Amino acid sequence: MALTEDAAAKIVLIRSVEECDRTFFSNALLVDAFSAARNFAPGLGWVRSRAEFLFDHLSPSYQSVIHLAKLPTPLTLPVCLIALVLGFATNLLGPAERIHVVRNPVLLLVAWNLFVYLVLLLAFLAQSRKRHVASSPSAEVFSAKKPKQNTGEGAPEAKLNVSRLAQYLMPGLWHFFHRVALGVGEKKKLAEVVSRFSINWYAIAASLVIARWEVMLHLGALFLATGAVAGMYFQGLFQGYHAIWSSTFITGERSVIAFVHFIFGPSLLVSDLLGLGLAGEIDVARLLTPQGDKAAAWIHLFAITVILIIVIPRGALATWQWKNIKRRRND
Repeated sequence: MALTEDAAAKIVLIRSVEECDRTFFSNALLVDAFSAARNFAPGLGWVRSRAEFLFDHLSPSYQSVIHLAKLPTPLTLPVCLIALVLGFATNLLGPAERIHVVRNPVLLLVAWNLFVYLVLLLAFLAQSRKRHVASSPSAEVFSAKKPKQNTGEGAPEAKLNVSRLAQYLMPGLWHFFHRVALGVGEKKKLAEVVSRFSINWYAIAASLVIARWEVMLHLGALFLATGAVAGMYFQGLFQGYHAIWSSTFITGERSVIAFVHFIFGPSLLVSDLLGLGLAGEIDVARLLTPQGDKAAAWIHLFAITVILIIVIPRGALATWQWKNIKRRRND
């Protein structure tokens, strides 16, 4: 039997409430819940009907806990707008009229995103290896021989193996926005329910929760880099920029040319394919002078680099995770 995400969240919320306080619901209300579910055979349909009945009898403060399951989706648009403004401001805060072709906010963002891609690749390889080991015959034999440990009730102990995202970050965010939006004084029992709900929800929908966070982070990185490039163009409308090169060790023209082609090689290639001819507009010899080179072509190279390294990959990753969210919501 398939469940909608809201129906599953209600079941998990009622379970969390009863785990925190067995006497939360009165005996009369529990009897009414059994009566409401009498038309369903024992199973998931019966559980859903009982949970929906008890959910309708919760106070608005407790009912609002199920919104925790959707985090951080409601925050995605505000985060993207904030990232766009911050990226734009990175250029407004700097009064310098010279842009170092390497030591600047745009290439710093590029380097950070390359590091993130490396971490994601290593995590993907580690996860693939873990799945391969878990599915190997030797792992099955070992798990069959491994004695089972008695953990008592089991469910409360599960929180020891749950990600910190579920134990701390998600409840913390919920508490913050609950206070700001609703202005409700938190009670200890409600706080316990929030923590328990986040743990129980993460236990059954971890991939969905992580996918939502990754969508927000990918889009945030995309908008931050876009804002930085937009700010650079905006400043260029009202300020005469010059690109410069300063280094203690790399000072020869040949060395600088090699370094520039190493950094902007893909962007120069795309420029040639599009017929922009940026390679002919940049002058490394002028770049080494105190006045520097005219920055227009360099700004275009920065923009192409951001599109290639940040906008396209981050957009693709966000789209892929968005499709995963739709698929996992239907699971």
